[in-house]
Amino acid sequence: DRQPETGSLWLPKIFDSPRTSSPSFVRYKLRLRTIICSWLLIAATPVYAEEDTLDYFYTPQVGFDHQPLVNRVVIHARNTEWDHALSISKVLIEESEKLEQSNPKAYGQMLINHGIVLAAAEQYDDALVMLDQGLEIMEEEVSPFSEELINGIMAKALTQMGLEMPTEAEDSFRRAQHITH
Repeated sequence: DRQPETGSLWLPKIFDSPRTSSPSFVRYKLRLRTIICSWLLIAATPVYAEEDTLDYFYTPQVGFDHQPLVNRVVIHARNTEWDHALSISKVLIEESEKLEQSNPKAYGQMLINHGIVLAAAEQYDDALVMLDQGLEIMEEEVSPFSEELINGIMAKALTQMGLEMPTEAEDSFRRAQHITH
């Protein structure tokens, strides 16, 4: 009983024999390796989508007493400490509800940041609700075509991808693209 020989990590040793060193077979091996690598990348994409959402944090002007808390939310989120980031973010929102009247833009940014943390923690349904609320508040304060909305719109698009809503995500990506042009 002979055990099958194994070659490289990618292909069995039979693919490395002299009979298989022709240029066309070498191209075949490269195509096969490319397909395998593509499959691996596609399988890993959702992980990067959650982490990419964190790139769209806002820095709301909330005052000196709350600014350290905003910074802590970002630090905990970047360290994937979702419970800490979410609890601090909730406290910030509750303590800053008066901002909704005095500085609606900052309040909208805080809601969007909370949605971003929720999306990064893969709580997509709740994240989409928060992102929509924050964007709605900000749109009332700035133009619907303002570049200040891009971070929130991009976070919303990534969240929609996480919810497997490709059509809606594409619409959000297009909206962000139109704003930049």
